[in-house]
Amino acid sequence: GFHPTDEQVYKYSNEKMVTSMTPRAFVALSCTDKIVRVDNSLRYVSALAAQGVQCSLHMYPEGYHGFGAHKDFKDYDIWTKELFRWLDKEVK
Repeated sequence: GFHPTDEQVYKYSNEKMVTSMTPRAFVALSCTDKIVRVDNSLRYVSALAAQGVQCSLHMYPEGYHGFGAHKDFKDYDIWTKELFRWLDKEVK
């Protein structure tokens, strides 16, 4: 929201909730996302690394929030290939 309380900011800041028990992650983001800023994702990835949680980070120069669900995303074939490769390796 536009005026979150300090408690809401903490509660919904994923990087503050990471523990060594957090599941490994595949993180894909667009540098032009207008909903979630790039630095939010980078803080999350950094928190995962600090806790020893495996993570795969994929940044795309252009796109929009939720691009992964849309075949019109210009890098759709690339990101889905990377995702399926990660799933094949990580999910047994």
